[in-house]
Amino acid sequence: MPSSSSDDDDFAAVFLLFSSASIPLNTAIVAQMKLRDFFSFVELQRRYRRIPRCALVDTRQSSFQRLYYSRNDQAFITFTGLDVSAFQYLLAQFEPLYFRYSPYSMNGKIVKMRENVVTKGRPRSLGPTDCLGLVLGYTRTTGSLYALQMVFGASHSVLCLFLKFSMRLLFRVLKEEADAKIALPSAREVAEFQEVVRTNFPALNGAW
Repeated sequence: MPSSSSDDDDFAAVFLLFSSASIPLNTAIVAQMKLRDFFSFVELQRRYRRIPRCALVDTRQSSFQRLYYSRNDQAFITFTGLDVSAFQYLLAQFEPLYFRYSPYSMNGKIVKMRENVVTKGRPRSLGPTDCLGLVLGYTRTTGSLYALQMVFGASHSVLCLFLKFSMRLLFRVLKEEADAKIALPSAREVAEFQEVVRTNFPALNGAW
């Protein structure tokens, strides 16, 4: 990136160029403003909080793929919040939806796949395992997408597309999962909870 003094020299050169060519002063000022905007854009692009494709590994050799094939419960729990068996249980329900729907649409909604596209279309950048790991990993982090780019080896645009897609699919999975629903405990469970509270805190009679 040119230094500020170099920028000033460039602006001065443009100003003299227009002046010597008998071009109106306002035109020279506009040219200087455009040049300054160009350098500002270049600097802004250099500071985008995203990692370009050329600096990422192939998605098939990503850090998450290494984690997945390790089958290590500690690693799975740390990154996704689930152990291997729980992850595989969700994946078994998530994967059919992944192949049934597509994230590519004109209105941003998920759409059903056409049969010929399923069998003959180009493979997606992220597979069902990556997508489920992506949405679960996202909920375990501060939401830093450039960090997830490094984990999954995906460009920023691909990551955003499949994160949104995966969230919608996981919502459909959990919506049908009885253990994922918020519900009041049974009367017997409430009585057990009340007894536990009463034992530890006698003044809180009836609380659970």
